[in-house]
Amino acid sequence: MSFSVTPALLNLWGYGFVLATGLFFTVWLVAERTKNGGIVDVFWGFGFALVAALYFGVDVFVWQNPVSINKLLLLGMVFAWSLRLTFFLLMRFLRVYPEEDGRYLAFRKAWGDKASQGMFLAFQLQAVLLASLCWPFAVVMSNDQINYPGNWQYLAICIFVLALAGEGLADSQLESFKKSLPIAAKFVNPDCGSTRAILITFLNGLSGWHFYFLCATTLPVYIVFIVLP
Repeated sequence: MSFSVTPALLNLWGYGFVLATGLFFTVWLVAERTKNGGIVDVFWGFGFALVAALYFGVDVFVWQNPVSINKLLLLGMVFAWSLRLTFFLLMRFLRVYPEEDGRYLAFRKAWGDKASQGMFLAFQLQAVLLASLCWPFAVVMSNDQINYPGNWQYLAICIFVLALAGEGLADSQLESFKKSLPIAAKFVNPDCGSTRAILITFLNGLSGWHFYFLCATTLPVYIVFIVLP
């Protein structure tokens, strides 16, 4: 399977990069105003859906390229996965709000007078990472070949449903467990190293494979394996 970096692909990914950096810059402004850096976690999850929607919108509605099965499947999967993650992170943020998450409190303490600059750099690094992880999405969206459902797509759908359901169940159990903890204990991760944490880690890893199998119909396998989370 051949692969080339076209100007259209670079432009599409560039739009996503600008969106990600602009989004996290805005979130940094809000975090500085409210003195609560935990809000960035919520937009980390939501950012994937925004970038995927931008890719699809530019490719289909602006450039008027054809819609393929892969594009629709990718958009749907990214939206479902991203919104589930966003909801989970939002509930975690609201659980301690208006207090700031302990990780960011420690960050501010460590950076002292330069905490604002440090937060800005940390947020922008997250933006760069998010845009980088969305690169394979741009490749799929910029591919105008009409793909009919095949083995790769069916496998991607099966893994996606399994991973999404498993992650949702694991997150629900984790939230129920944390609600039973004293207030002070909610600022730490009580299940670190437990069977629950291992299960969540496994399901998070599994959730990346449905993107892998879907993108494998467009990208060379070695590129997908290196780039996808």
